[in-house]
Amino acid sequence: MTSPLSDMATVAIHRPFADCFAFLSSPHRLLSWSRGITDARVVEPDSIVGPFKGHAEYWARIDADAARGSILYHLGPDRAALVPRIMIQIVDGAHLGLGPGTCLVSMMAWRSAETDDADWQRLVEAHAGEVAHIKELIEAGA
Repeated sequence: MTSPLSDMATVAIHRPFADCFAFLSSPHRLLSWSRGITDARVVEPDSIVGPFKGHAEYWARIDADAARGSILYHLGPDRAALVPRIMIQIVDGAHLGLGPGTCLVSMMAWRSAETDDADWQRLVEAHAGEVAHIKELIEAGA
């Protein structure tokens, strides 16, 4: 679901909530599935990834809340002033009648004012591919 200001892509993953949350909250795993991150490293345990290359040098900080099933990815070029731009919400499938051992994983992104239409479309397409790749990795036991 895409609007001019936000995008959301959702997949069902046939793995328990704990597996999905552990994978998606790991900075090391972020390096395996995010298509926008290249030449990055984890510089602080469990939180900071960067710098990585895109249009410019960027940083990412992971803010995970297992009780809510939410993971915020704070991004930006200034490591001291990162802003929440991407969120993943994980919902246990048992709560939705999908059965035990299944989760819904939704990736949401918010468009910044400086993002032009072409870059926004590339981001929307990248996120659709990323959630499909996340599903493959988690279901394969990565």
